[in-house]
Amino acid sequence: MEELKNFLSPELLNRIDHKIVFAPLEKKDLGKILKSKIKDLMTAWKTNESVKLPTFSDKKIQEIIEKIYEPQFGARPLERYIENTIEPELIQQIMKKK
Repeated sequence: MEELKNFLSPELLNRIDHKIVFAPLEKKDLGKILKSKIKDLMTAWKTNESVKLPTFSDKKIQEIIEKIYEPQFGARPLERYIENTIEPELIQQIMKKK
């Protein structure tokens, strides 16, 4: 909150009703988020029999986190990784089957 006071004028701060300060996510937090997102993704794709679903061990999750971890961006790199890496692999499998 002190940093916020240094960054914004008192007049502007007084106009903001609610202030929430977020702490940076740690790697273990990102690992939990990634596991949850992958679980959701795999559940959605499970109904498509033409797709062989990949598995994600704890070791694989940690490798992904190490590769994409940037504390200043929170969980956003996880979404990008899923959208740019995992989903295209699944789509490629569907395209090969047709």
